[in-house]
Amino acid sequence: MVRGVPSTRCSGAAGARDVARAGEVDREMVRLARSGVAGRMVRANPGPGLLFAAPARAALRSGVKVMTDMVRPTLGPTARYVMLHEQSAGRQPEMLDDAATILRRVIELPDPYVNMGAMVLRHAVWAAYEAIGDGGATTAVLFEAIVRHTEPLLAAGADPLALRRGLEKGLAAVSMALAKMDQPLEGDAEIARVAESLCHDHELSRLLGEIFDIVSVDGSIEIEDAYTRNFDRRYVEGVQWNTGFFSPYFITDQDRQEARLENPAILVTDLRFKTAEDLLPLLDRLVNVDRRDLFIIADDVSGTALSLLTANHRAGVMRSVAVKAPSYEPERTRILQDLAVLISARVVTGISGVTGASIMPEDLGRARVAWAGADNFGIQGGLGNPLALRERIADVRAEFTQTVDPEEQDKIRARLGKLIGGVAILQVGGDTPRQIAERKVTARRTVATMRHALQGGVAPGGGAAYLACQRAMCRVEATGDEAAGVAALAHALEEPLAVIARNAGHEAADAVARTKKSPPGWGFDATSGQIVDMWSAGILDPVPTLQRALAAAVSGAAMLLTAHVLVHHRDPLKMARP
Repeated sequence: MVRGVPSTRCSGAAGARDVARAGEVDREMVRLARSGVAGRMVRANPGPGLLFAAPARAALRSGVKVMTDMVRPTLGPTARYVMLHEQSAGRQPEMLDDAATILRRVIELPDPYVNMGAMVLRHAVWAAYEAIGDGGATTAVLFEAIVRHTEPLLAAGADPLALRRGLEKGLAAVSMALAKMDQPLEGDAEIARVAESLCHDHELSRLLGEIFDIVSVDGSIEIEDAYTRNFDRRYVEGVQWNTGFFSPYFITDQDRQEARLENPAILVTDLRFKTAEDLLPLLDRLVNVDRRDLFIIADDVSGTALSLLTANHRAGVMRSVAVKAPSYEPERTRILQDLAVLISARVVTGISGVTGASIMPEDLGRARVAWAGADNFGIQGGLGNPLALRERIADVRAEFTQTVDPEEQDKIRARLGKLIGGVAILQVGGDTPRQIAERKVTARRTVATMRHALQGGVAPGGGAAYLACQRAMCRVEATGDEAAGVAALAHALEEPLAVIARNAGHEAADAVARTKKSPPGWGFDATSGQIVDMWSAGILDPVPTLQRALAAAVSGAAMLLTAHVLVHHRDPLKMARP
């Protein structure tokens, strides 16, 4: 039996007295809040720094509502910006439309008890953003709606743990339903349409559609400043890393300020070469086998070792280029191992006891071209073993799936893109440095979310997918207060669509009702105000974003359900050890 929420299509007419009782309690809370009594209840503490029961829940709910109201206007195709005051005098205010960043700028609300609810919401939104790169506003409105629909149940005496179990059962049902309706993205036009729904920038989304179509979901996409007002892109043949040569004396192309070797032998090592004696044995062995082009990737090449290489290079005896090994430990070791597979080389490491004098020609790899500049170097046409390369790619993909830290995932994805061979550089321009910085943040967020869309598929957007999941929730097996938790979540699923419609100037209830009556895959287009086929209109949302946003909202709201006492440490340093 569902208590304290209006009947859904899959609930019966029983429990009218419980519904009425819950409605009376909720109306009384609203009346108290409007009259200011709720605020006085928050401050009328039964003891120093303590708040209990209904006043505690009212404070938490107030904090959730304040934070949600801040980001609610950013949801949908007609999203508004939030302007944040800069602390530095004379600086222009920040203009943000990213819910996670907006909420993270809120350090603390004045009322400590209201602030607790606000911080729980902020954490949930940021957790979703870190995992997916988007969905912050959706997480917030779902969170607030769950709290709003469960509060009357708590006031009517429902078991908070049973409500929590109901929410979790409903979450499992919705996640499965979303997974069943996903479809893959295909072609640059379709990718661009989804990207535009995320960044609201036609030119950026068009370029991202082209980039992902060329380099694929596992390709490496680097974002850098452009010296123009617009976006642009370029593609790098082969792979490159952001470290350069040790000496400009290696340069072979003065116009491009670049050193370039064709069909060189390539040494991959973490050793440091400081004296000529470290390298002379290897150079003699290479000359004996008639290999006179050497590309060295090492931790350091300096002193007489560098002088030896540059002197032989300029004399034409042994054309050489030495570059700095990329990154830092332990990431450097993984990158060098990847690079060695690309060119069929052996990584020469100091930990194995190998010295420069004992390096043999067979330890070196080969490539069609190796080049280096002052800030980067690259390999084109690596002559690695295809079978070993496929195995290495599989290993790196497995490493990615076992990693949960977003920063580490980004590093692994960059390595994977280099192994596959797809590297694209998105150049971001603008009128001012600040605009460029803001556009780069948007671009990074969109790229991250699009990767999830390409990997996990997409579903009808605009809140239509959540609304379609209400049917699946009717089949959840739950009774009593658990069923009430399921029904509360079912009602909360209407909130994203309602907010999107309201932000676009439409009647929210009408948009929800019309979408419920529409065929599967159809939904409300907030731009036109019409019910359309979401697939044909290109109004789509990444399924992983929908799943993660709802999971974060349910987790945070369930935490508030079971909070009965709030404790505020007025002097934490003295009270740490009472």
